[in-house]
Amino acid sequence: MADGRSMRLSVIVPWCDRPVLADTLARNAEFLNEPGIETLIVNGGGDAAELERITSKSGWPGLQTLHSPRVTFNKPSCLNLGAARARAPYLFVLDADVILTRGFLPRALQTVSSVPPCFASVATVLESEPGLSPRRWNPDSAITRKVFSTRLTASSGKTATVEYRWTRDGTRTGPGLVAVARKDFIAVQGFNSALTDWGFEDYDFQIRLQLLLGLKRRSFGKALHLSHEGAPRRGEDSRNEQVCFRNYEQGKFLGTFDSDVARGT
Repeated sequence: MADGRSMRLSVIVPWCDRPVLADTLARNAEFLNEPGIETLIVNGGGDAAELERITSKSGWPGLQTLHSPRVTFNKPSCLNLGAARARAPYLFVLDADVILTRGFLPRALQTVSSVPPCFASVATVLESEPGLSPRRWNPDSAITRKVFSTRLTASSGKTATVEYRWTRDGTRTGPGLVAVARKDFIAVQGFNSALTDWGFEDYDFQIRLQLLLGLKRRSFGKALHLSHEGAPRRGEDSRNEQVCFRNYEQGKFLGTFDSDVARGT
């Protein structure tokens, strides 16, 4: 295993009882099992024995696991704990059911280490089985594509832009598949684990990187989501969005990195 000085990228994968991780590790091996890359699987309340069975089969020298003290899964907390353990100067957040495409990580590393300072995310996420994941679409809708963009300007003069894009077959933006300098992650105190509903925590992180640090947003490339059935969770991301926008109005642009790390030690 490479030591911390030779690490360039730490990949953080939040996990909780998702057997699909075995498939994604195998299919992402050509991108992640490389010198200078470490992969941290953060168990957020899942079966530790199952995770050990999955990871022990990979044979990766740079694959590590750590466990959150939380009983229930909280993605932001997992990501903050992973960032605290990470040894590389750059981080990439990867979901446990997403397959990367060739060339994305090298381009992302080049982008986030360039001038001016920026962060990068996947532009387009495709479904392995279009239409199987029902979370965001009414199958009877006459509308086949939705695109929304939001632009915010803080009293400091800094601006933030995010794009929301979905199509009926499940294709969408990938704000949660994000590469960023670890120092910038910590400067905004990472993700916000106080968001207890599902969704919008990824957009919130991007917005705060821009409004607090003035980072530029770069979005490119594709990834594949391994489709799965699940109950629609419409409305939960809207509730988180409302909480976040109240925070911005009050000038609260920090996540919960320090408190999550303190709880996890």
